Amino acid sequence: MRYGEFWIFASLGIFLFATGTSLNAKDVAGYAETAIVYPQGFSVQTKLDTGADNSSISTKNPEFFMRDGVKWVRFQVTNQEKETATFEQAVTRTATIKRHNDKTQERPVVRMGICVGEVYREVEVNLVDRSGFNYPMLIGRNVLEDNFLIDPGQQFLLKPACRLEN
Repeated sequence: MRYGEFWIFASLGIFLFATGTSLNAKDVAGYAETAIVYPQGFSVQTKLDTGADNSSISTKNPEFFMRDGVKWVRFQVTNQEKETATFEQAVTRTATIKRHNDKTQERPVVRMGICVGEVYREVEVNLVDRSGFNYPMLIGRNVLEDNFLIDPGQQFLLKPACRLEN
């Protein structure tokens, strides 16, 4: 290794150490990807949003009910192919979302499994009517963080291929 090459590699190492960045491989994802949502194993196109803390999924008219003293919700999700899946999940909490127009919105939150590429995460997902948007699901940092680099000029780079442990 020549003297100049040594300083380039040494400088890169110092930069990575100082910024807390690693060279761990991360999948490159586009701004939109196909995900599989569990427990139903339902395919849905999603928008990846690094500005959102949490993920959300589109549903209209969720039905709330009690099961064994716990609040549950039954809701339907429709994907771009007009296929519909019905989910029944325990409500883990209610999120208060501050909208950009200064109004707040209360949303029920459930835990769901999400597979994007080879990454599977069980995360909180809030329920909201996203029918006015292009994608029925928004995936936030609770799935993206530490897993992906996002290329905003690309879409549908990854195929869902998660291995679920039984």
